[in-house]
Amino acid sequence: MHEVNKRLFNRRTFLKSTTGAVGSLGLAGPAFSLSQWIGTTDALPELALIRQRMADQSLVIAPEANWISVDQLLRTLDPTGHWPDLEAQFKPEHEGVKRYGHCTRILKLAGAFYAATGSQRTQLADALHRSLGVWLGKPHPPSAGWFYQIGSPLALGQAALIMGNELSASEKAEVVTILKTCVRPDGVLDYSGSPATGENLMHEATIQVMAGCLANDPAYVARYTKQAEQEIGPGRSESIQVDFSFHQHGPQFYSGGLYGLGFARDATALALALHKTAFAFAPDKLETLTRYVLDGLQPLTRGRSLDFTTVGRMVAWPLKHGPDHDSGFGAKAACDHLIPFGGKRQAELQAFARRLRGETEAKTAPAGNRLFWMSDYMAHNRPGFHASARMSSRRVYSHESGGKQNELGYHLGDGAMCLMQTGEEYRDIFPLWDWRRIPGVSCVYNPAVPLPLHSWGIGSYGGSDWAGGVSDGTSGAAAMEVHRGGLHALKAWFFLDEVVVCLGAAIKSYDSTLPVVTSVNQCWAKGPVTTSMNTAALAADETHTHKTAGWVHHDGVTYLFPQPSNLRIRTERKSAPWKTLNTAPHRDAREDPAHPPAAVEGEVFSLWIEHENAAKEGFKYSYVVAPGLAPSDIAAFSKTKSPTIVSNTPTLQAIATPDLVQGIFWKPGALVLPDQRKLEVDQPCIVQWRRTANGRWTLAVGNPTHRAGKVLVRVQDTVASAQPIVTTFTFPEGAEAGRSLVQNFPKA
Repeated sequence: MHEVNKRLFNRRTFLKSTTGAVGSLGLAGPAFSLSQWIGTTDALPELALIRQRMADQSLVIAPEANWISVDQLLRTLDPTGHWPDLEAQFKPEHEGVKRYGHCTRILKLAGAFYAATGSQRTQLADALHRSLGVWLGKPHPPSAGWFYQIGSPLALGQAALIMGNELSASEKAEVVTILKTCVRPDGVLDYSGSPATGENLMHEATIQVMAGCLANDPAYVARYTKQAEQEIGPGRSESIQVDFSFHQHGPQFYSGGLYGLGFARDATALALALHKTAFAFAPDKLETLTRYVLDGLQPLTRGRSLDFTTVGRMVAWPLKHGPDHDSGFGAKAACDHLIPFGGKRQAELQAFARRLRGETEAKTAPAGNRLFWMSDYMAHNRPGFHASARMSSRRVYSHESGGKQNELGYHLGDGAMCLMQTGEEYRDIFPLWDWRRIPGVSCVYNPAVPLPLHSWGIGSYGGSDWAGGVSDGTSGAAAMEVHRGGLHALKAWFFLDEVVVCLGAAIKSYDSTLPVVTSVNQCWAKGPVTTSMNTAALAADETHTHKTAGWVHHDGVTYLFPQPSNLRIRTERKSAPWKTLNTAPHRDAREDPAHPPAAVEGEVFSLWIEHENAAKEGFKYSYVVAPGLAPSDIAAFSKTKSPTIVSNTPTLQAIATPDLVQGIFWKPGALVLPDQRKLEVDQPCIVQWRRTANGRWTLAVGNPTHRAGKVLVRVQDTVASAQPIVTTFTFPEGAEAGRSLVQNFPKA
């Protein structure tokens, strides 16, 4: 048992403890040469220090490892070390899931043991030894790889670190054997028959560091800390990408889900445990992790919430946490792990952590626009709102199902748009959704046909190369060509200071007899819904039709429709269990069977367009999303601030304001404005021309197809230059091909 003050830990007490960041990290001490230490007995004190730090980190997780109370776990544990409710809950084919549930209970007991004294400590020690005996020295049962290669070993390793010398030598040796389940004879970390990558590798490498510390084997620790360090990247196939998004399960955007958040948490936790030892991560890797958290994760958030389009199949889990016993610790934990390292962005990490905890207002987040070109995603943040566009292409998967999770999420990568002002707009709403009306998505509406499944993302590529955007860091535009689910569409988003303009053109169903819808939003209802046709609150539990140009207002957001649209508006009370989205056998592994999760219930606001009377070139739509715009201010906004929709055709979608022009050039051509400003390009691309606050201009060009080559742009704007500006942008091959290129005028 560790000889430190016995108390319940949380992440903050750990970071202030004598074994946390302020104390034993030794921030002022020198680093050590690995070659001087590995293979010598002098390395053992460092292993003890790492073991101590990892134990303290495990104490933070232990209380949430399982949601059954410690008292109930003690009361229901039988003399053989089994929990009868687990035995009854899981069928023989789910024996591996049962084992994982058993191990999370051990971890919870270990956390309580750490703080216990007297007879309670004796009782907990007895329960721990009995429950450990059920699985130590026995082969793992058949199950999905995660349970026997990561889940169960991780929980056991964390429990063993906490228990310390309470473990007998034989128990410790048997725990170490289980921790090494994922290691092939040649030392390669295996995950379900393939070399581990991304967060799966980071989890497994962390488990091996635990094993090496428990076995006092510095060479073993060195091997797997190096593997973990190498996986940080950026630029590996499944890990942090060069644009600081995150991929897992192939080219699949997973920054906000189990894998991307888990990688941030686990890589930074390991970095903190290793800091100022011979095994420490290199400074450039710490810089990469800091950039990933602040430049890769922070733009995906509003207040304490993540953009639902970034979480992958975790959208089918309460609070998007997933099954892992450590999944409740994500971006907040990563900030906490990185703050002790100091550095020029320490204050930003602290501020991000405070927002995630709800301690400061969402509006304090950094404003800006960021294109994640490796993941077909754009995030736009302003003091008043977060908005995004989630796309897919022949390069990037749309979504994944798998293991009976997220089997309705087929359209999540088909142009979903997340809009948040407080961050609570979609929190745990997902069992109540109509999944053919995901916000922002245009699709064939045919509930009679089940949505296709794509296990682990395989086969869920978008149907076109065109998906991406342009950004100069302040404003941006994004577009994708949809060729999926029986539909073709050209969709575009223009992200401005106060609004987002959404355009759609060339929308055609492969089967013209099937209806097509575009969902504008589907979120928690809050307050009355009013329209330009009816300024009194619309009645709930009725579907209202609005066919003229005008507006709809709900929860502080005005949706402006400059052209007649066949709108449907509905607010209704709904109720559904999480099993609507998730029937995975492991969803109950950590639950208290006497208190299963309650059904989700509440009022849901839905606004969508039912397309009709298609022209030869297909359906189209146009609307402006204006967060914070009150109905009383609409008239003034329309006269002075509303952007002009210049074009919405299959060849060009464009908007303009006096200081900004954005164009989606589906084909080479020219954009001519009524005030004689003109943009002309010789290749398909996305262009933004913007006047900056200092009176200069930025010209940014995006390459949504990621094809290498040159784009010639000609700008005619007499306010900026008496002569036309003619310039060439050269896009490289490889991972940087989709990055926006920006030039400033007049040139310095």
